[in-house]
Amino acid sequence: MIFPVAILAACALLSSYFLYKLQPSIKSLLIFWIFAPSFLFYGLLNVDLLPIITIILSYYCFTREQKLAAILWLSLGTAIKVFPIFLLPVYLLSANKNQRIKLLTAFVGGWLILNIPFMLSDWGAWSFPYIWQIQSNFARSSEDGSWTWLVFRLFDHFGVGNWSGKVSLLIFAGSYFLILRKYWHLPLVRKLMIVIILFLLTDRVYSPQYNLYLLPFLVLVDYKVSLKYFYLLELPNFVQGLFLFYMKQHTILLQGIIVCKYLALILLLRQLLISPALVTTTTQYK
Repeated sequence: MIFPVAILAACALLSSYFLYKLQPSIKSLLIFWIFAPSFLFYGLLNVDLLPIITIILSYYCFTREQKLAAILWLSLGTAIKVFPIFLLPVYLLSANKNQRIKLLTAFVGGWLILNIPFMLSDWGAWSFPYIWQIQSNFARSSEDGSWTWLVFRLFDHFGVGNWSGKVSLLIFAGSYFLILRKYWHLPLVRKLMIVIILFLLTDRVYSPQYNLYLLPFLVLVDYKVSLKYFYLLELPNFVQGLFLFYMKQHTILLQGIIVCKYLALILLLRQLLISPALVTTTTQYK
């Protein structure tokens, strides 16, 4: 038990260090990362910190024109958990045209190098998480903490309930394309944050620890993040995680929490899209 906690603690410390290097505002770092309810609750409990540190390092390298290193960090994160791959199109399209094929090749190559030993040693064990995610990991009832259970119930009425997962992916892909196309002029950090928010809004499940993926971008963005929206998202999320099993038995209360979280995400997305950049980044909270 000590070894996994030590690894997560190291990831937390490294994440905090590089976030400070990227945004040297102690107040932003404290509010949106170190003392964020999700970080306090999951910081030493959840392996999502492993891909999150790779996301932070990829952004750190990309903003310092170390694009190959950035893509390789993202490839490592994707090998650990699939979520970082959703940021890849933003990075590729933000690079020079003559670099994109090279970067994509590096991403795929890095991912394969990390996965081939496991593919060859036990294909069934390696492929199981991917098959499970595609075929089984979607909300089926109001106990599952996501709005997509409504889609499942509707489709299940016609005998195709598992299509609800495909609907979620289509909504994510469509909103990803349309919103980023319209707001491509925004800074890189905002575009990456758009992807994370859209993922949280549309994913087939919304586990409380998923908020960890959003927190680094709240530290780094170039505008004043509303504390009202932030805590409207984080406090209900903290309560949901703390009383997870109780909530599953009291679905009306759980659905109220879920509504608060989705409303907060929509408000955070709206603020991101319309907020002017700060002249100075000494602080970004209000």
